[in-house]
Amino acid sequence: MGPITKYTLADENFRVYTGDDIVMIDGERLIVDSTGNVVQYPGENWQWGTIGLTDITEPTEVVYKGCIYGDAVIALLDSQSQTSYIPAPATADSPENSVNEMKFTIPAGTLFIMCSYAKNGARTQPMEIHIGTQTDITPYVSSWGDIEVIDQREGTSGVISSESYPILINQRKKRYLDISGYDLIKQLYDDKGIRARAKIIVYKRDDIDWHVYYFRKEFNIDFESYKRTPEQISVEVNSTVLKEYVNSKGSTKYDIPVAELKDSRQFNYTPVLISSRGRFTMPVGIVDQTTQNDNRVLYSIPITFDEIQTVPGHSVFELGTQNNKWFDEDDFRGSEHFLRGTSRTTATTPAEVRITAKFRVVCSYWPILVIRSATLFLYKYNLNTKTRTEVYSKNIPPKGDEDFATDVEIDTTTIISSENEVLSLVVYIYGEPLAEYVRARSAEISVFDYFRVYWQQTINEDIKLDVIKPETLLRSLLNRMNAGAFSSAIEWGNIDYTPLLCAGETLRNFENAHVHTSLKDFIEWIKCKGYEYHIQGGKITFRKRDDNFRRDVTTLQLAPSEVAELAEESNPDFAYTQIEAGYKKVDYSNYNGKAELNGTFQYSTGHVGATERKLSLISPYRADPYGIEFTIWERWNASDKDAKGDPWGDMPNDEDTKDSASDNDLFELASAEEGAYYGYYKAVYSEYKGGRIYNAILNPYFLIKENESLIGIITQEITYASTTNYRKGVVKDTRSGTEVAVDIYSNIAISKKLFEPVYYMIDVGTFKELPDERNGLVLFPYRNDLGGYDTYKGYIKQVSKNYSRNKKEEWILLAVKD
Repeated sequence: MGPITKYTLADENFRVYTGDDIVMIDGERLIVDSTGNVVQYPGENWQWGTIGLTDITEPTEVVYKGCIYGDAVIALLDSQSQTSYIPAPATADSPENSVNEMKFTIPAGTLFIMCSYAKNGARTQPMEIHIGTQTDITPYVSSWGDIEVIDQREGTSGVISSESYPILINQRKKRYLDISGYDLIKQLYDDKGIRARAKIIVYKRDDIDWHVYYFRKEFNIDFESYKRTPEQISVEVNSTVLKEYVNSKGSTKYDIPVAELKDSRQFNYTPVLISSRGRFTMPVGIVDQTTQNDNRVLYSIPITFDEIQTVPGHSVFELGTQNNKWFDEDDFRGSEHFLRGTSRTTATTPAEVRITAKFRVVCSYWPILVIRSATLFLYKYNLNTKTRTEVYSKNIPPKGDEDFATDVEIDTTTIISSENEVLSLVVYIYGEPLAEYVRARSAEISVFDYFRVYWQQTINEDIKLDVIKPETLLRSLLNRMNAGAFSSAIEWGNIDYTPLLCAGETLRNFENAHVHTSLKDFIEWIKCKGYEYHIQGGKITFRKRDDNFRRDVTTLQLAPSEVAELAEESNPDFAYTQIEAGYKKVDYSNYNGKAELNGTFQYSTGHVGATERKLSLISPYRADPYGIEFTIWERWNASDKDAKGDPWGDMPNDEDTKDSASDNDLFELASAEEGAYYGYYKAVYSEYKGGRIYNAILNPYFLIKENESLIGIITQEITYASTTNYRKGVVKDTRSGTEVAVDIYSNIAISKKLFEPVYYMIDVGTFKELPDERNGLVLFPYRNDLGGYDTYKGYIKQVSKNYSRNKKEEWILLAVKD
């Protein structure tokens, strides 16, 4: 008779896959033989199952544990559904001679193994596939000591099960000649120290066939707890390696090539229409004089360029300083100007510019001369054709005495259709034609209020962007943390759009674009969208937070005899006094958020406590449309335009102008499928200057709505306080079939609640095995003042049980009160 429990020491790559049953076909459990003929099982004690494999990149030796005989085969399937077969050994010719363990090699690319096993009869061996090596160390295991099982949440995550076992492994016993578990663990530690990795695999003996053991659990040895004496080694083992990786390596930033991550379908990016403004000043009180014989002269008014707002990269206009200068009328050639078209301006896409200004202009002359008239002109001048067009004019009337003066208010528009067209502001002075005299004149700006130019522009063509599905990025991050040993999933649930991610370097059109992020960044981003992770074994799953708190499921119901010492205690962890939601880094230096809606919003919960607690829903991934647009514009901001050709023709890469503040960022796009491409999600949108702005569904207002049940723990309404960006935006929501204007700056009513800000602390005397779904309610009765019992319920915060000692354990539940 062997021991009830068997322990093996396995290498870090050792894996055990347990099969899933296949649904019965017409009441029969069926498989096929290598010729494709159906083979019926000899009785109801037999089952046919399947095992899914991962990362079989080369031929791999496996050990099959199950039950097979006769014509039955083990079928191997790859991604093309190509099948190969492993037949039962010839000696396995009957149920009595069936084989329950086989070793064979599977080819690279194998995704599924389909095979038979005994289910309810004399042999209860479940179907398993083992990959990797292991060594039996059962004779050397002295004591498992305290065997502690802990199920707990991290914040509002799903319930995570963790177990910690102190294990003592003795030195070699004289009656055993093979290498001992003591020697193996010592060798691992001597080679790699606390970085060593290995597993303890636990098997339980079959209740009927004592020669058969089936897989129970695997634990990772924590070599940080390693302690050795000449007689014994002590280590801790745990089964929460994925959680440990999340906690210890989640902050590591990785540079991942976009080429490894990009989806097969690109995003069809339609640029945003940008409203831009250039601001100028005029020097006040500076008198400029000239003495000329010509009785008709032009004076270019001094205009100093101050700043341009919004236009990054390559602008449709070039703004500059216009100097004061006197010209004979026939000599004026537009050399002094304050605006010029660029290569971005073409006859096929003319640009409209609006000029608004307010100032006072004064023209003077010597007393012995006469000015017949003075006029202010805004000219458009073509530097190639040397033609002049009047855009705006205003007569300057006599002021009295010797001066002509007027207050000027310009509000006019013109079209610039070439990079050779310029705008100039000049004063035209016509004097008395007295040839024997020298004509002397002066001009100045006596009062200045403002001088601005406005225009709208966009990139002409749509741009195809490489985008990344969040599932792909998550899988890549986990692979980099532990070479593909973990798996992941995102259960999006009821979501109206498809979230996609785009690297800043992709927006800049770098040839070898990379994503720069970490698992911690990913978790923070998806948490802002209302998703939390759940870890089970080596798999991390993200799902809506509410799905981790299921009121429709009863996880456990305790009896009165199993509960003692109920205590009710405040839970201040969710007593938020304020909330911030949104995105970082959206205060553009040349725009100041004048039209950007997706900045940071702040709210007050109305709760007042001794400690200020802030709920931060600030995404490390950006969703600001203008930030995306400005970063895309930088792809044309070539530092060497001549060497790279027309930047508006072949879109050159210009990594010399790398801006780490944006290039290292990751941006989110709310998308919908549009034929062969992804396109904008359009059911929710905003408008600015007549153009529709995308990503409105990602506005902080909607982030708050996605986190409503979390906020509802402490309040039923939050009060809008401020935003770092545009304060007058309106979002249009058409999802109901009717367009509804959403005031994103309003207070928000909260109608959901995960649980109360209260803990139930109870002592539990008997541990019941929890079902797989541990995110439901725990119900327990407790006596009331009337001699009866009231029923309490709550979600697991932390429950534990020590199997080796018969004692009460304290459980902590998150209270639910309906």
